[in-house]
Amino acid sequence: MKLYFATGMGQTEYFKKIKVKNHLISFFYTKNLKKYYELCGYKPDIFLDSGGYSVRVSNKKINLNTYLMEYIKFIKENNIKTYANLDMDTYEETITNQKIMEDSGLNPIPVYHFSEFKDKKYREVMIQYCKKYPYVAIGGVAGTVKNSRHLHLYLSYCFKIAKKYNTKLHGFGITDPRLLSKYNFHSVDSTSWHSGSRYGLMYHFNNNKIKITNLKTKFTSKQLDLWNLVQWNKYAEYLEEKNGIKRNRNK
Repeated sequence: MKLYFATGMGQTEYFKKIKVKNHLISFFYTKNLKKYYELCGYKPDIFLDSGGYSVRVSNKKINLNTYLMEYIKFIKENNIKTYANLDMDTYEETITNQKIMEDSGLNPIPVYHFSEFKDKKYREVMIQYCKKYPYVAIGGVAGTVKNSRHLHLYLSYCFKIAKKYNTKLHGFGITDPRLLSKYNFHSVDSTSWHSGSRYGLMYHFNNNKIKITNLKTKFTSKQLDLWNLVQWNKYAEYLEEKNGIKRNRNK
């Protein structure tokens, strides 16, 4: 299982000290990948998120067609290997963007949402995706699905379909250790490593588990973020090695 560290231009200073392997960046916030690499001091493995959610909630007036064309151009110019479709509020808009990207010669990872699972009209879209694509992302979870029963129903459904068609799954914003121990994602991403300073949370990796510990020592926000990054990186290494993924620690 790969754990991608969701990040952006503002967090690159941490990666000069701790070179984590996998980064998830949003096209909405990161338009200059060369500059991003320079600020990090190395080239991590990139999962490119379209920034679809940020586009939808932004107060800015954004021409979606222009944004999609710029996204396609960015992927091609930077030779990005792993990237998601520009997902929108409705299935119709989302699948249209999927087709546009494919017609341009790209192979975006389709994104299935909890909202589609809830609507019987669109629930079986997951079956269509898994029949056609080897890698599917599931989203619409972080900050929206507050009922644990609904969350497990959603994930169980997705994994049942994925198993039938031998499809790999990426979980957007899913790094709850309880979920990762139950559901065998191919990859996940999260901002948890960077949220500690916002919520006063200190993480500690011990006995192959990542846990929140009491914040007994006074840290600056940067010190706490750096500590948490180290702990989450240990957890990421454990998840990869547990699934037989060899890491190049000298990268």
